[in-house]
Amino acid sequence: MTGRTRRASQADTVLAHAGGGGFTMSTTIGALGGGDESGAETFSRYRYQSKITLLYWLQTLVPDGPIAVYAEHIEDVVCEYRDRQELIQVKSRSEDRHLWRASEMCGENGGVDSLARAYGIAKDLNCSFELHLEGGSSPSDETKTFVAKCADASAALRTKVTAHLKAVGQTKAALGPFLERLRICPKLPAQRVAHSVCLEALVHIAPTLTGGELIELCEKLLQIVEHAQEAEHSGLAPDASPEEFLEARLASVLHLRSEDPDTSLAEAKRLTADRLVALLPASPTAEGLLLLKRTTTDSGTSALERKLVNAGANPAVIESAKSLRAMSETRRIELLSGPDHLVERLEDLDARVLTHARAVALGHVDSATSANGIWHDLVVQDGLETVDHFDLFQHDRQALVGLLCCISDECRFGWTAS
Repeated sequence: MTGRTRRASQADTVLAHAGGGGFTMSTTIGALGGGDESGAETFSRYRYQSKITLLYWLQTLVPDGPIAVYAEHIEDVVCEYRDRQELIQVKSRSEDRHLWRASEMCGENGGVDSLARAYGIAKDLNCSFELHLEGGSSPSDETKTFVAKCADASAALRTKVTAHLKAVGQTKAALGPFLERLRICPKLPAQRVAHSVCLEALVHIAPTLTGGELIELCEKLLQIVEHAQEAEHSGLAPDASPEEFLEARLASVLHLRSEDPDTSLAEAKRLTADRLVALLPASPTAEGLLLLKRTTTDSGTSALERKLVNAGANPAVIESAKSLRAMSETRRIELLSGPDHLVERLEDLDARVLTHARAVALGHVDSATSANGIWHDLVVQDGLETVDHFDLFQHDRQALVGLLCCISDECRFGWTAS
């Protein structure tokens, strides 16, 4: 990998995916009213939600991804495909809290109650109602069953969900159809690493940008997302042209209104692939889009995770490894995008970190769960920080373990002695 990767043009593919296809606002999510807009009014408290929305928006570049994403329209996020929609409620929590339980998901402000309100608005559309959770779900039987298939919910959970549906004017008969379309998706990126995940996704589609340029691009995209959450005129968005800005200001001064306020609201909240492409230095490569998909969706497991699982790592080690990888990836991007001498120094550090890790692995040659022992030794024992001769990672041992996780993600370290 280099900081100056050349990219083949994919504009036609991406832009063809972004438009056309018989899509009309009048037959899809944009034709509906916005539901409860209080979330848009308090968007500043939901920076994490903005980052998650950005990750969904980036998926519009992927050939089988959504054609558009709506920010704070009926639900926190709506992913629109050519033949269906996903209405998504995003729930976050502090790291010291226990794993998500089904009883909490179905309780007050647990997420399912919001999706029940969305069902009352959008039940006639071909859509699913999805609760996406930061962190994992409880291994209890009730929760495991509910997450695997909401239609198999326990009697206690059904009672709670029925109450939410009745509160929005739905009859008891709506319970079955709603549960059939309800999805629970845990393991969103943690708040502490969400920004790093956004940067990791961007480096795959804009590898020629320097670290500073990537950070600037990420911030601009987040501002666009938050602008959409507010449902402001598109001409006032961070990526608007001077002409669009003047038109928007004129409309504001003259108090001009759209003849169809619901459609106007939906358009203000709509984020598309062509809008993304216009902000990139060049169109993403096919390889970049594959890496983007891996970063932004649950459809693929990273090489790092596969290698840790194969080496017997427990879930806590895997989650810690992913977090440290995300933390170190930002710095690695900066170095790879910098002057040649920094790239050379990073390559030297990669080799030293790899040599040290392989030596540590030799102490666990006979272990069926070697990853756990190797992880413990690397994180707890002195030594790894001494290989950072050029002070690229400030001799921070955990940051260097994160660098090793980046190396492992490139299939250069398997967490075993072999």
